[in-house]
Order: sequence, then C-alpha cells, then structure tokens
Amino acid sequence: LAMVLDKNRVSPQRSPSPSKRTNASSSQFVSENIVGLERWLILTFVTPCLDWMPEWVTPNQISFANAVLVWVVLLLAQGSLEQESHELALVYRVAGGLGMFASMVLDCLDGMQARKTGQCSRLGEVLDHGLDTVSVPISVTAVCIGANMFAHPSDIPCVLGLVNSIHIYNAQLILYYRTGKFIHPDVTTGTEGQFGLALTFVGFGAVEYILKTTGSSMQGHTLLVCLYCCITAVVTTKVLWFYVVRLHPLGCMTPHLIFHCYTMAAMYLYFAGWLDAITCLLYTSPSPRDS
Repeated sequence: LAMVLDKNRVSPQRSPSPSKRTNASSSQFVSENIVGLERWLILTFVTPCLDWMPEWVTPNQISFANAVLVWVVLLLAQGSLEQESHELALVYRVAGGLGMFASMVLDCLDGMQARKTGQCSRLGEVLDHGLDTVSVPISVTAVCIGANMFAHPSDIPCVLGLVNSIHIYNAQLILYYRTGKFIHPDVTTGTEGQFGLALTFVGFGAVEYILKTTGSSMQGHTLLVCLYCCITAVVTTKVLWFYVVRLHPLGCMTPHLIFHCYTMAAMYLYFAGWLDAITCLLYTSPSPRDS
C-alpha cells in the first residue's frame, strides 16, 4: 500500500504509448539489459506465449494463476514422498519440475503483458511482488521436499539456503522500494534461479528413481543432496552480501535486520521441532510491509 501511495517513488515500468502497442513485436518488451541465459529463456519460451496471449487477459490474472500454480507444485512435491511406486513418484517430480518451469514463464509473462497492453500500474506491481513474497519460499521449499532434502544430514544447509533465499528477496524488495528498480547480482537472476529449481526438481527425482529401481545404495543420493545444499548455502550467502553492501549506504538496514531476527526465530522453532518446514516458510515469508 505504501508503494502505491508514495508519489515520489520512481516506477521502473512505464506504459507504452498506443502507437508503440500497435503491431508490436513481443521481443520489444524484453529489456536490453537482460542478457545470457535469462534472455535466451525469455525469447525462447516467454515471448511465444506473449504472442499467443489475448489482450483481455490481465497481468493480475497471470500473477494469481502463478500463485496458485506454486501451491500445486508444493502439493506434487509432498505427494511424491507418499507414493510407494517409484514410477509414480518420478511422475510427480517431473510434473512438479514442469510446474516450476511454467511458473518461471508466468512470472516473466505478467510484466510483459502489462507493457504490451498498457496496463502497467503501481497497484499491479505491489500485487505482483506481494504474491512473490509467498511464491518464492514456497517454490524453494517444494524443491527441497521433492528432492527429499529435509530427510538427510543436509537439513541444516538446506534450511540455511531456504532462509537465505527469503532474506535475498526481502532485501530486493527494500532496495526496490528505495530506488524504484530491481537489482540482480552477477551470480544469477530470478528467471535463471527458477529454471535451476525446475532442473533440480526433475534431476534429483531421476537420480533417486534410478538408484531405487536398480537396487543401488542411496548413499550416493545423500552425498549429492548434501553437496548441493552446501553449495546453495554458500551461493545464497554470497548473493545476500551483494544486497547488504547496497542497503547499508541507503540507511535501510534496520528493517532488513529486523526481518533477519524474525526468520532466525522461525529457524530455531523449526529445529526445536515446534514448526514443520511448510509452516516455517509461511512464517518467514518476506511480506511487503517489511520493506
């Protein structure tokens, strides 16, 4: 609400003029600042969807559809652990990975549809980011559950990587509110991160399926999960530091540190056995009020 009412804040999204919207190519709605893998993903998978998308579909409808989709992915992840059939468990995980990939497409599509149809608004930005505050931790947790990471000695680095991802998005929101633009680190972007989560979902499911159907030891899977979680914890800590050094000069570290204390309390309750993983992530979702 504060972001909507703040008339002095610079909005990064501007409605294109009617002349520019006429016979516009979808590729023109892709920022020139987007390069590398992210640009390839958007041009290959998102812009064809934008060409097909009718103009009566609003960006807010796309955002809500994405919010529902990540909950479906979470249910698929939880359901994969309850299947006695190895084949059915793999189907659940592949479906979850495809759902994560579709979420990546929708996450890019809502803003591009807004620019294409001239429906950009501060309310739409707040709604998009507000829904992301829940969908970001749910997406990460869904992958952790689907890859059975909470059942291994990787419990601590897994939770650390999860909480760090929530801290990162909280820092992004604060920085966005203060500067009017999203700043991405050199390590990765949100689109690339979602694509990586989709691959992780399917990859770990395939490894577990192969090991179980061949009667091999699951020790290799455990070691792989531990290594993945440790690398994730290190990378997310590096990304978090990227934002911390940019928040400090702006004098807005206080709300971020308060949020850190909030999530640390949730982590303690989780390891004390008072919260399960899903409740913990909902408790620590980076609400826009924290920015």
